[in-house]
Amino acid sequence: MAKKRILVACDAGAAGRELLTRKDLELGWALTSREADAWMARGAPDVVLVREELATEVLELLGRRAESAACVVLLEPDGWERRNRYFDLGARGLVQASSRERILEAVSNLTGLAFPTNARVPFRDVVEVTWRGTTLLLETRDISVSGVAVCGMPGVMLGERIRVSFVMSDSQVAVDGVVVRQEKDDGELRVGVSFADLDEGGAADIQAIIEGELDRLPELPDPVGMTCDLAGTFTLDLNSVQLGEARPEESFRQMLTKLLAAEPGDTTRYPRWLDRVAAALTPCERASLETKTPRFASDAVDARIRIERARARIDGHGPTQEDCRSVLELSRSLAGDAAMSPDEILADVPKIRAALLLGVYGATRIPPQKASLDKAVNG
Repeated sequence: MAKKRILVACDAGAAGRELLTRKDLELGWALTSREADAWMARGAPDVVLVREELATEVLELLGRRAESAACVVLLEPDGWERRNRYFDLGARGLVQASSRERILEAVSNLTGLAFPTNARVPFRDVVEVTWRGTTLLLETRDISVSGVAVCGMPGVMLGERIRVSFVMSDSQVAVDGVVVRQEKDDGELRVGVSFADLDEGGAADIQAIIEGELDRLPELPDPVGMTCDLAGTFTLDLNSVQLGEARPEESFRQMLTKLLAAEPGDTTRYPRWLDRVAAALTPCERASLETKTPRFASDAVDARIRIERARARIDGHGPTQEDCRSVLELSRSLAGDAAMSPDEILADVPKIRAALLLGVYGATRIPPQKASLDKAVNG
């Protein structure tokens, strides 16, 4: 299935984290109308989510384009007073920027994509899986009150029933489940198991496991507040940014250059995380590897290296608050640094910004707030 293209203009309000966890979306994250226009010139988005700060400009851009795109304006608390202006300009929907559920509902209605009701939490542990009369010890990747993602189980069929025993937890709870999803992520087969017939005691045990994982995760700010007002935008000195280490090593840029230039059949082995960086680079980032120009693209490459190295070392449990702050600042500074670039280069900026944010938020699936988890379990 082709990925749905979604353009975020300014930010996605309370739904930003959720969108960044989705692997079935192609996100562009623009902070100026020129960035938005350049990105859309490469392909019409299925949905545009825009904050009021850019709403009028983006709606006018959409009105001049031949390709149609559904635009949802994310309103400020008093935004309903301006509803007629946005509807007159062609907005398909108006939603409060603070309402995660309503934003995701709008995206779902316009794209056909479903969003899980219960938040997923990173959960790397070993469970005992009984399947087709065989018991295996397998690793998990995430968990929610409704299910768990398990690695392995080749050949499993959708709808098959299995039993999952959390042998490493204090309660050693065992629950029945149904296979509802299969996917490959970074070459790894993952199976989504939905819990079945979970009684009150089992639900409490699962909640206790989740609460323990939540206590280990850093509290990261939402990806909001990246204003498009360039008057105060600064160029970030990446040498002062701490993304897992003091500064990226030049050797990894050289390795990346060799990896991109490798001939078919080349058996040189590179870190898996470097393969991910290479596959995701935009044209202007590739061009900047040796020349280090444009500067913003070179800075973005360094940031990608730091993010992926940090993720590899922290075993998937997510970035630190400092990592997050640095990426948010760099994402904002891109708007000023690339502002005078020609359109063919400017079109890369929303993709770069989305990739940097995904690097921080996309691997962790941290729920927006702990209270939503309690509500999901206790009703």
